[in-house]
Amino acid sequence: MSIPVGDEVARCLVTAMLVESTVSPKPGLVDKLHKFHEMDILNFQASSVAFYRWFRLAAISGSRHAWRGRLGNYILNAVEDMLRVQDGGNTHLGALLLSFPLSCAAGVLGSRNEWRKTEKLRRTIKKVLKTMDWRDCTCILRSIAKISPRGLGRVPFLDVNRQETYKLIENRKATILDVFRPYEKRDEIIGEYINNYSLTFDVCLKSLKSWLKKTNDIEISSINALLEVMSKRPDTHISKKSGIESARIVMELSRRVLKAGGAATRDGQRMLNLLDEYLRKNDFRPGSSADVLCASLAVLFLQSGRLSRKALL
Repeated sequence: MSIPVGDEVARCLVTAMLVESTVSPKPGLVDKLHKFHEMDILNFQASSVAFYRWFRLAAISGSRHAWRGRLGNYILNAVEDMLRVQDGGNTHLGALLLSFPLSCAAGVLGSRNEWRKTEKLRRTIKKVLKTMDWRDCTCILRSIAKISPRGLGRVPFLDVNRQETYKLIENRKATILDVFRPYEKRDEIIGEYINNYSLTFDVCLKSLKSWLKKTNDIEISSINALLEVMSKRPDTHISKKSGIESARIVMELSRRVLKAGGAATRDGQRMLNLLDEYLRKNDFRPGSSADVLCASLAVLFLQSGRLSRKALL
């Protein structure tokens, strides 16, 4: 039976989000064993299911080469649905920002055989990002404003709470890459847009596939891929809330846990539990790193087609 490309892409992306939500223990984050006072795993799963129709539309727009002026609106609608279907607030903003260009690119390429060509998929994502227009940019910034009253903090030009920002974007016909480029160093997700998903593909996906070959276990592989991302760049969520030095400490601790084998060894598991305790005690939440894991899992499922140990390998 032939499955429409929009439905197949949406299924893979939602599957990735559901798998990511259950992986445990995710140090400092919500998983099947841990929750925050404002949200638990059910909030994440309710949001994930609500995204299906928007991922589907993004892929269909890609297949028709008609995403300009639409993709940003799909992101905004997905954020509104996320806030509508559960009461925990922001569960997935960063993951959505990464997933929609990926969904659109998968639609452009049109088949699993093409999705398995990793560099071609990356080139297509880059094309999608470069050709999104000022309307997409406006919708993305409005999505950020809905989630965070502070937006990206006190920064020049990109104040998502000022109407002048949106007038300037329209007058300049600015793209999301134009607007985001000055903030590459301060935000993990923006860095992915500017650097063609370098953490997603070169770090996280590479680690996922490597650990899957070693362990044949999607949970262990996901945890260790998450640790890999946490060890490579200060997590945006932690640095914004607690400062860059705290984020760098978490980077170093993650590197040490991974060096001991992470979730794949007894010593690594012991150190992972200690890292988890430290993060929860200090309310350090490496959410941006988890967003990258979501995107990498999405690529993995697009390329494999099913939740099967053999297929994933």
